[in-house]
Amino acid sequence: MNALRLLAILLLFASPGVSEGGEFDEQLQQPQLKQAWEALKVQKPDDAIRILTAYTADLQSAAHYHFIFGKALSTVNKPLEALQHYRLAYLYFPKGDLKEIALLNKGEAYLKLRNYYEASNDFSMFLSLFPRSKNLVRAQSGLVSGLIGSGRLKEALQLLNKLDDNADVLYARAGVMQRLGQVREAHEAYAVALARDASYVNKQDRQTHFVAADSASPYVSLSPVFDETLYYIGENFRLMSQPVEAEKYLVQISEPGLKEKASVSLGLMALAEGNTDKAMTIFNTAIGSSQRVVRRQAMLHLAEAEVRLGKTAEASARLQELMFNFPYTPESDQAVLKLSSLYTKDGKHDEAMKILKELIFRRYPVKEAIDQVVVILRHVHEKKETEKLAAIWKSAGPWLLDNSREKFLLEMAEALKGTGKPQFDILRWLMKNGSDEVRGSALVALASFYAEFGDTVRAREYLGKIRNRKGLEDEILRLEGKTLLAGKNYAAAAVKFGMIRKYRQEDLSPFGAAVGASPDAARVFARFEKAVAEVGGDRESLTALADIAYGLGRLKEANKYYRAVLVKDPANAWCLYRVASMTSGSEAEELFKKASSGTSAVGSLSGARLREMVMSKKYLEGNN
Repeated sequence: MNALRLLAILLLFASPGVSEGGEFDEQLQQPQLKQAWEALKVQKPDDAIRILTAYTADLQSAAHYHFIFGKALSTVNKPLEALQHYRLAYLYFPKGDLKEIALLNKGEAYLKLRNYYEASNDFSMFLSLFPRSKNLVRAQSGLVSGLIGSGRLKEALQLLNKLDDNADVLYARAGVMQRLGQVREAHEAYAVALARDASYVNKQDRQTHFVAADSASPYVSLSPVFDETLYYIGENFRLMSQPVEAEKYLVQISEPGLKEKASVSLGLMALAEGNTDKAMTIFNTAIGSSQRVVRRQAMLHLAEAEVRLGKTAEASARLQELMFNFPYTPESDQAVLKLSSLYTKDGKHDEAMKILKELIFRRYPVKEAIDQVVVILRHVHEKKETEKLAAIWKSAGPWLLDNSREKFLLEMAEALKGTGKPQFDILRWLMKNGSDEVRGSALVALASFYAEFGDTVRAREYLGKIRNRKGLEDEILRLEGKTLLAGKNYAAAAVKFGMIRKYRQEDLSPFGAAVGASPDAARVFARFEKAVAEVGGDRESLTALADIAYGLGRLKEANKYYRAVLVKDPANAWCLYRVASMTSGSEAEELFKKASSGTSAVGSLSGARLREMVMSKKYLEGNN
């Protein structure tokens, strides 16, 4: 704000008649009213109030009486009393300029009282009743102030975009954008404002101004406290990663409340620059603020600084305190998210979910909380804790059903395999709501789901829905194989599995089961053997391969595969028993001995075979 602007504002405070003109003087007939008006014009409001208090108005003079009385009371900063007189002046004045001005003065009195809702109503009524008034811009700017004060920022921005671009409007427009979170748009708006009038935010003046303007400046000032402009422009530069520019404005702030808010911003810049000690000093000071919002922000950011320094225990305690002492605030919500993240990293998934539920189960769930549930589910999945995964899904899973997460949902459906309803619910949702590609994958998984549960009718139903889809040839063969296996048609199932072009680890178990039970195992054994070689046999598939070879009398191959299992699992009783059965002498005796160490049926059988070998050995030695 330059010196001329400040001087104009001070003159407006001092001179009550600039907007009424000479016509008002001519309309005054009663000597007392003329005296009171002249007293106001020479800046003696107390004299005017004394004269008016002793005067009894009649119907003819009521409008002017209440108008002058309102002016006098407003001048001595008694907006509440002034308001009542402006209301009556508006009612008594006939249609014309003075009626309009009375309504404007009434709205501005409401602004001084910070009753922004009523102020907005008065200015809105003015614009509706007097659309061609010469005071139109004054009403519009007053309405902007009321809308900003009552938090109706989007409406304020719409109106600001219609006003001429003087400095007040430019900075107010940028400030509203900043408060709406439109940081980049606000930055561009501030650039325009600074190019037009940089002195507006470079002077040392700290003048609270809120007045109707004269013909030279037809706007109500849109920033009740000048330091607010400095704060919002500094915040904008901070969020646009321009700390030097941000600090230039933030350090100029002198109004105590805004200075405390600005200190939090300065602490955040120190934190961003890696100066954690400086940031902690600033936040520790800000925790003592008289403003609850500043205390909350300082606590939150102090916890962030403590996390950076590895002081997670202190940070956790601070975040818990913030959640407990300031519930249902933006900072409390952030504390929940940060604390749940700390819990997740420490593997405390139940504790993380417990505090997140308050954010998830709201009427409008917090998106970041749902995103954190995704992180938790992935953590649990990595640990292969399927039971816990299913429990978490049951409590919060429905909030994750969204098209933007369809790939993740497919992952979860696979991870929840064998859990029944959780997996089924995801697949059903994807089948109805997913993209075409994902719907195809969901249909495949549903067919597999029913096939594995032995419901061949349902499995074939879903199988029929994907038969004509390109690129799913192997999937269809898998499903047909599983369906035939569920129906105990082992030979046909083995053939279908044998036709798969590219095998996966999950194919080996059902393929082996089908081959092992097939009456035509010899014909498909080679294909199963090739599948195990392609994928890389695990203990289960190698054991199945060995068992099938053993059943076919192909003992050399069976021995090779049983021994391959023993390389991976030296204590495997079944393979020890089978290899021992195909071996003789001391090696067989040693293998039976190892296999008999357990309490299983195989262990008992191995023990019996071992005793038999010992007895036979003694018998032969005795006969010799």
